[in-house]
Amino acid sequence: MRIFPVFPEVLRGLAPAWFGCRICLPDTEDIDMGVSVPVRVSAGTAVLYRIVKRSGSGSQMSVFGFCGWFNEGGVFLTDIRDLLRSPRETLGGYAILPRLIDKVRLFEAGRLPEAYRGNLLSPGVFDGRFLEFKKIEPEAIRKAILSSSDDKAILLWVEQNGVPRSDEEKNAWIRSIEQDIPDAVRVEARRKLYPEVAARFDLSRMNGFDIIDIDEGRIEKPLSPR
Repeated sequence: MRIFPVFPEVLRGLAPAWFGCRICLPDTEDIDMGVSVPVRVSAGTAVLYRIVKRSGSGSQMSVFGFCGWFNEGGVFLTDIRDLLRSPRETLGGYAILPRLIDKVRLFEAGRLPEAYRGNLLSPGVFDGRFLEFKKIEPEAIRKAILSSSDDKAILLWVEQNGVPRSDEEKNAWIRSIEQDIPDAVRVEARRKLYPEVAARFDLSRMNGFDIIDIDEGRIEKPLSPR
């Protein structure tokens, strides 16, 4: 995990600027790479990188991308694992719920990476599977999550507003996800979403927990091989 200490008091008040170095990559010409320093450094401040390619004619092309965030302690975070919990992680015995909470909060703050926005609270994916299991409406849980920063309070809301589930039902539901065998359509969709994982493993034999955790670097190989 790449974590770099940053001292906000040093950067606060500086005008935006690019700090970087000249690098050389295969099949490229002249490239500058730098990191944008924001005017104010605070929790949730985004930091971007910039790559500038200069051609022989003198023209240039800039490419901007997400680099990381500052957390409350002024530590620069560049790993998605610092933003989203694993879908395996549980709250009150419910898998997926902690990650769903993270995604809703990040989206509201404008910090949820683009690749994760399309499936937020949608049916047919993990968010939707949890909502179906508890019979909770997407907008209702979104409002509940944004009304409190306390996960325990959100869990209480989930228990009070969703269909009651016993520990046995929760465990059986998690096992059903771990043992899920995707059809050809879902396998192809996963290949497009997770090309790096697909290059290493047979996605038709993997559950969604393993695919996401490998893609985000939590594990090296499937925990539930079939």
